[in-house]
Amino acid sequence: ADFECDGITFQNGSAERGGGLRIDSWNGNVTVSNNIAYGNHAAEFGGGLYVSSGGTITLSHNTIYGNDSDYYGGGASIHGEGTLVLTANVIRDNIADGAAGGIHASGSSVSVINNLFYGNFATWYHGAVLVEGDAIQVINNTIASNLSEGLGAGLTIGLEDDTDSAWIYNNIIYANSG
Repeated sequence: ADFECDGITFQNGSAERGGGLRIDSWNGNVTVSNNIAYGNHAAEFGGGLYVSSGGTITLSHNTIYGNDSDYYGGGASIHGEGTLVLTANVIRDNIADGAAGGIHASGSSVSVINNLFYGNFATWYHGAVLVEGDAIQVINNTIASNLSEGLGAGLTIGLEDDTDSAWIYNNIIYANSG
């Protein structure tokens, strides 16, 4: 089924996946917009949000801050078999005791456009953003002042096959430390 979530605050939640909000949809399109995820905790993936779907996943105009995960995706963990679009979100001050302090996003086609990633932290690696996919676009984002005790404090791109591609342009990536 398709799922839409608009204008809700998710605060002080705790779960294995998606401390604030967890959405699992086999083939539906998922839209998460104009929400706030704050102060949530996940034992595995997505301290603030966890979304998984075979359809199109769209996250737009959300504020995801002050969340933590014991493993991946302190702010959010978003996974799909189809298209993933992240637009105009603020993802800041999240912590992953593993990897991807801000967000871990993976899908066939992933677009990360006009977002702010600020002050996120990961113990292992990928302080702010880990994006994996076959066709990736990272455009017009600000990725600043994120920290990782390992590699990749700002932006990490994961491509597996020789035919995979990434377009990364017009971003501000500044003062990240790993």
